[in-house]
Amino acid sequence: MRSGLPVWIYELKKSRFIVVLPVIILLLVFRVQSVRGSIGNMENYGEALYYEYITGLQGLSDDEVRAAVDAERSRLDEIIGKYRQIEAAYASKRISALAYMTYLDQYHEAKSRSDVFSRVESYFCI
Repeated sequence: MRSGLPVWIYELKKSRFIVVLPVIILLLVFRVQSVRGSIGNMENYGEALYYEYITGLQGLSDDEVRAAVDAERSRLDEIIGKYRQIEAAYASKRISALAYMTYLDQYHEAKSRSDVFSRVESYFCI
């Protein structure tokens, strides 16, 4: 006996980690599955953006569509075009890390939207 406990109870306490480990792994597997299910199918992200653009432009006149498409293309190109300038400003410490990270978020969103937006432009023959 150790510390007033029978040997079998002492040995059981030592093996608690081995008993708890499978439970922890099982909980992690369920957590990963629930996160994967909540994120959804990322292959459909481009399709969702495409339909967002298309439905936003439906019902507009040809001139309004052209103006909206030109404005969105200009916005995307402006964000994407500032990449080297912002990167250099961050490297020389002219902008903060927060401003740089904010821009990177905008850049990556614009980059992903730009690829999809090319399909929208071709749909409207612009």
